[in-house]
Amino acid sequence: KDNNSKTYVKSYDVSDISSIKEVSSFSQDGQYNDSRMKGNNLYLVTDYSPYYYEDIEDVKNADKAVPSYECEGKKKCLEPSDIYKPMGEDYLDYSIVSGLNVTKENMCISSKAYMNTADVVYMNDDNIYISFVDYSSYVNSRVKFWDYSASTKTNIIRFSVSDGNVKLTAGKRISGSVLDQYSMDEYNGYFRIAVTSQNKKGEDKNSILIFNKDFKKIGEITDIAKGESIKSAIFEGERAYVVTYEQTDPLFTFDLSDPSKPEILSELKALGYSTHLRAVSYTHLTLPTNTR
Repeated sequence: KDNNSKTYVKSYDVSDISSIKEVSSFSQDGQYNDSRMKGNNLYLVTDYSPYYYEDIEDVKNADKAVPSYECEGKKKCLEPSDIYKPMGEDYLDYSIVSGLNVTKENMCISSKAYMNTADVVYMNDDNIYISFVDYSSYVNSRVKFWDYSASTKTNIIRFSVSDGNVKLTAGKRISGSVLDQYSMDEYNGYFRIAVTSQNKKGEDKNSILIFNKDFKKIGEITDIAKGESIKSAIFEGERAYVVTYEQTDPLFTFDLSDPSKPEILSELKALGYSTHLRAVSYTHLTLPTNTR
């Protein structure tokens, strides 16, 4: 990245280590957020805030206000049809998702933008899922901004990815917040997510939500570990594992073999709490813990 809020991707030929050569160069607006590699294709996510990085008068120009990318010295602004704006929400920021073939000189295959900055990015072979905290509900509301957790809403957006082509295919607005990429997963066409939200008393509660390919919710487990929040989560096939912590420290195991009827299989109380889980196999899990 540079001081003008651009992120660069450069491809090099290292077949002869005594003479390394640059093959191609690409840049797009925004600060680096995340990326994933699949075969020769790189999927890049950046966050771009034109009103933050430029003077307000300057962003009246299309090349400042509209996301753009540059490949082999040629700059191009995104077309209106490639920019998605969530209904009922007004954001001046963008999350830009580009698909690149790093073996080609003109590496950009497609580029899309969503009007909000990304929080969590999860990708599998077919889709990129991005979560965005929806702050629009705090505007003109009685909820104090510092107490945003009392009414947190999250938008989940799905982009399909194929040979560098990126396409927005679905979106969903849910209650609660997402901890990290390991709290999201797709398995056999079902999207699963672990979230922490609040009840009417402002107490934390946790849920496992399951959606079909049309983003219709078909299964859920709610009110998990009332008064506690998720510290780590991971999905492994037909199982999910979640650690919560506030006063106690349980590890929950969930059976997701029937997406419409997920169940809690077990609950283990261990010393401390874990901020990262790792599935070693279908039957074994690593559980490093922090203690006080």
